[in-house]
Amino acid sequence: MNLFHLYTRISQQLRYTKNDILWSLRQGKDLFAPKYGQRIMVYHGVDERGSTRFNTRFISQTQFEKQIQYMKTHFHLVSLSDYYKGHFAKDRLNISLTFDDGYQNHLTRVLPILERYNVPATFFVTGIRTLGADMLWTDWLDIASPQLPDIVAFKGSFFQKNRKGKYVSQAKQLSLAQCFGTSLYPEIATFIQQYPIDFAAISTDYYQALTDKEIQAMAKNPLITIGSHTISHLNMAEICAENSYKELKESKLYIENLIQKPVDSFAFPFGAYNQKAIDIAEEVGYKQLLLLDYEGKSPTLQARFGVNPFISFNNQMECLRENRY
Repeated sequence: MNLFHLYTRISQQLRYTKNDILWSLRQGKDLFAPKYGQRIMVYHGVDERGSTRFNTRFISQTQFEKQIQYMKTHFHLVSLSDYYKGHFAKDRLNISLTFDDGYQNHLTRVLPILERYNVPATFFVTGIRTLGADMLWTDWLDIASPQLPDIVAFKGSFFQKNRKGKYVSQAKQLSLAQCFGTSLYPEIATFIQQYPIDFAAISTDYYQALTDKEIQAMAKNPLITIGSHTISHLNMAEICAENSYKELKESKLYIENLIQKPVDSFAFPFGAYNQKAIDIAEEVGYKQLLLLDYEGKSPTLQARFGVNPFISFNNQMECLRENRY
């Protein structure tokens, strides 16, 4: 770690500590002055405990409800459609909530909380079930890695488990996850079939994808909008134009046929994109494209702000206000 990164980390930690102390002194009362602006917030999974055992994409149901309750009180929560139309409050921070990956916990844990507080949200689902799978390869790899051998082979390359439990190709300096993200799903499925993994001790709503009927049920809820997140959760910045078009077009048709409503929004997996993928998405008919680290002024493209499971509640809200960690 160089001196700049060390200084940044120390400064960040001091800021977080200061906020925690101030919050404690105020006994949980609102710590920050009202701030105008707008953010699109992205969540992934919500489970019982907010486990980071397999990944850092999940927060607990209790933490999630606490955030929703706070945002409902202090912010202006709007649908993604109203966000794009600019239907904002002028005296508060405007937030639109989005959820990626289409987990069953979105139905079992997230939706009841949204209904309790009357909060709109957009859920970006994949078409992974159309490929005969009940979970995304990203979740399979996270859960399976501790049970896999130290060295595995994929598409003619060998990947060795490093100290962090991640598989890396010494020859190409690529991770197994990166290679999966640019591969056709049948290739990934062939690899997965080689390694029967025990999921018995893991709650199914942690990893299982929504079924067709569950997506249809969610789409009927007036608070909910369904968007696309590709068919097989590939890296749209790295795959060829032909595969990019297929992922974008087929996922749109799949969801529209399922819910009998137009699907205008698309969230790029991993937030990864390039101009080619943007052009194809617009050609296919998406009018709302969600990315990471976007600072342009296109009416179609918007950046999102992710959740950090390792900081306190009040620091998460402060970072959301400031639009930075």
